[in-house]
Amino acid sequence: MELSIKKGQILLNKTQTKKSLIYAGIITIIAFLAILLFLNLEGFPGHKEFKAFLMKRLVKEEHLSANYNDPHSKPNNLIYVLGGNQNSLNHRFKTAANLYHKGAAGKIIILSRQGITEYDPLLKRNLTNNEWAIKRLIELGVEKEDIEAVQIEEGFFGTLSEAKSIPQIVKERGYRNLILVSSSYHTMRVWVSFSKFAEDKQVNLFVYGVEDHANLIGLLFEYFKLIIYKEFLL
Repeated sequence: MELSIKKGQILLNKTQTKKSLIYAGIITIIAFLAILLFLNLEGFPGHKEFKAFLMKRLVKEEHLSANYNDPHSKPNNLIYVLGGNQNSLNHRFKTAANLYHKGAAGKIIILSRQGITEYDPLLKRNLTNNEWAIKRLIELGVEKEDIEAVQIEEGFFGTLSEAKSIPQIVKERGYRNLILVSSSYHTMRVWVSFSKFAEDKQVNLFVYGVEDHANLIGLLFEYFKLIIYKEFLL
């Protein structure tokens, strides 16, 4: 009889503990969502200061020397535009094209991506992602033969996959300087990732950040990604 009572109490305690954990989890999620909503309100005290605090830790730029047009250095330089959504790529392509026109490099490579995008009335079909990207760069004055979409072995962590593959492609093509173009808030993660895999390929890195809008929540997620990369992936 006592044994049955004890077993019943143990089961009751386990059930109560399970319920408590579920409630605690729900409360934690609600609190987290409430904090995110609060942080996304630009009017809250310290919003601008906190964004500046995060940006200071997320931005890392390394530019070429001012002598862009040195005929001896241009053949050694290659521009790579980091992958992203269409809006981000529009910003990044403008910077890449600007560097190209200044003579920083004679070729731009982009990430080859599956899927389709906007409808083209001339072709009477949707453009593939690669067609859209190449078309956009051509519209910005880049010669078609100077643009190439390269395939990489994709993984769950996109920037890490790019960092593992692109320096090897650069080395195989005979380039020595890799000019990376991405959103400003992404440049530190780009720098630490590519630095890990470019050093043994004897590839020099240069990073250009692009003004690309990100709200505070986006910056926080980027900061968490940076921590994960530094502590666990690199």
